[in-house]
Amino acid sequence: MALTGDFNADLDIYLTESKGRTGASKRSTSDILANGAKGRGLLEAGKMYSFNYYTTEESFYDTNPIVIGLGESDDGHQLGINLHYMPYEARIPFLTQLTSTLKTQIQNKVAADPAKEAPIPTFQWKFLKRALGKKYNLSYCVRQYKIDRMKDPYVIGYNNWYIGAVNNEDQFFGGNINQAQSLYYKNI
Repeated sequence: MALTGDFNADLDIYLTESKGRTGASKRSTSDILANGAKGRGLLEAGKMYSFNYYTTEESFYDTNPIVIGLGESDDGHQLGINLHYMPYEARIPFLTQLTSTLKTQIQNKVAADPAKEAPIPTFQWKFLKRALGKKYNLSYCVRQYKIDRMKDPYVIGYNNWYIGAVNNEDQFFGGNINQAQSLYYKNI
């Protein structure tokens, strides 16, 4: 579905076609399934994912996160930056800066099938945290996921990140997305 291949241009077109943020968010849920590819459940470095998640170990969590993978944690779980914990007003500038920084690496990895797009090995938490961590409170947005609790994972291709960027659907257990996003500003 990539429109122009430029994150900001595609985002603007998508928002216009969807009649604004609310329409784009609702539309994005079905567009992720239509344009994404079935994933393996691993959150590979620098790739965007959507999946269903359930756990009995947390009282408040996102049951349908949109994450940018960070790979495996020290204890064998999957790490990702959950974009739903980041308010839209911060998420879009973050993704704009990120896609601009990674532009050359992303262009070399784009494939017709998002599942076949290679991860970005230089996309590492220590570098990301140092470069953008304080500006975007990324530590708050990083979440750990148990692979056996992740269901129906979809990879969102690099050229379709704008679809995941606008998704703001409230599918939180034990609270709502507004509560999660209000905590984002607490320690920034």
